[in-house]
Amino acid sequence: MKQKHLILALVSGLLVSGAAQAALQARDLNGSTTPNAYYDTVLKITWLANANLAATNTFGVSGIGAGGTMTLATAQSWIAAMNTADYLGYSDWRLPTTAPINGSAFNYNWSTTGTTDNGYNVSAPGTTYAGNKGSEMA
Repeated sequence: MKQKHLILALVSGLLVSGAAQAALQARDLNGSTTPNAYYDTVLKITWLANANLAATNTFGVSGIGAGGTMTLATAQSWIAAMNTADYLGYSDWRLPTTAPINGSAFNYNWSTTGTTDNGYNVSAPGTTYAGNKGSEMA
């Protein structure tokens, strides 16, 4: 059974801090001998290593700007095209899940303590800045 995949990358060697540390295992999904993905042992998902893949591979989707920028609708079309192309041998790529830190409504105020959805130090339950109820990005 194939694992679910995400289209965003984690920095090589980065570990999630706190009690729920994830080991990121480099993966070579196409036999190129170069890691092109990283498996997160806590979330049990694979992150695409090249966070800027859309800048070099549009999979034929229009609307992708300089540097790979795109709207959510274009991103969804791009992922669909990526899945149709069976990129790296997989056809179940998707965007990461994101939920409000408090579980009910996004708080767009800026903070550095993990108490809002905008800023940094937003992390998963049980970690230093616990609070996020469902974001794979935390």
